Amino acid sequence: MSRQVRQPNLDDFKRNVRRGSHIAIDRKNGSYTHHMLVTEVSNNEIKVIEYGSTFDLPSLASAVFAKYLGIIQEKNIKIDDLFGPNAPSVFLVYCDNYPKTDEDVNSAIERARSRLAEKRYCLTCNNCEHFVTWALTGKSISKQWENASAFCRCKADFMTTLVSELFSDIQLVLQKYLPNKSFNVLSQCLSSLKEKCLQYLPNGVPFDKLRARISSIRELDVLLVILSSLFKMVIFCIEGGHIIGDIIFEVIKIVGHHIKNHISTEDMLRELFKISMSYLLVVALGAYVPAYIPYFIQVLSKSGITALVSCAAGFVFDLFARLFD
Repeated sequence: MSRQVRQPNLDDFKRNVRRGSHIAIDRKNGSYTHHMLVTEVSNNEIKVIEYGSTFDLPSLASAVFAKYLGIIQEKNIKIDDLFGPNAPSVFLVYCDNYPKTDEDVNSAIERARSRLAEKRYCLTCNNCEHFVTWALTGKSISKQWENASAFCRCKADFMTTLVSELFSDIQLVLQKYLPNKSFNVLSQCLSSLKEKCLQYLPNGVPFDKLRARISSIRELDVLLVILSSLFKMVIFCIEGGHIIGDIIFEVIKIVGHHIKNHISTEDMLRELFKISMSYLLVVALGAYVPAYIPYFIQVLSKSGITALVSCAAGFVFDLFARLFD
């Protein structure tokens, strides 16, 4: 059972914070909390690792667009900044199964650092709280998502799916009207692989550190990127096969997260159910779209339909999950 203890002032926080502490900070007038893991503590500064973003957007928008802007990063924070004028409330989160010994704390911090530079944020199954609890316990849990109202969960499902589909569909329209579709898809796949390779390429370090970094590459993570990119490339090259390609691409990503214990079994099943229901309806409706409707309108309208169905599917899954809990 976890509990959040508010830190009323700077002195209390300095007295209580330590390596391995779980920090929660109110955001947007308490509409949600942002979570971080403390990796180093000094007199006036702490170093934290978080699923964060460099952009400050409205509360829901920041969570939605974090899928594209969010990144796991380690950074320094001045303690005084946490308790300055008009600063939000700061909490320390405690849980019975959090690490107690220095050895366990070191293991948790190394576990968190193993995902540095990851860019796979998902509000519903892989948010900042999921990440911190996974690092500390090995289990991906977000209490604020679990305790969210049905309306909030539906709103989050709708917005995240809508944004994701709009990005995908705009790309699809461009591919439709650009020559040599195969070349564009291949270029996209190669760019994805290049970004992943650069993620592990250190700068200005001795050869022994470079060798250690290369040897620590997570083969499973790289393999999933390659497989998903190849699947999407092959399917996109088939005229009209973009929907199947999107399904395969999303399923591989979600199952890959679960294999590495980054998301729970329930969250994986929920996301897969949302994907299957939304794409099945889109395929069914696609067979009855009049031919005179412009292609780009057909594709972009799919975003709204998919978001609505995803929202409904998430609600149905939550309803059945509570009934059989």
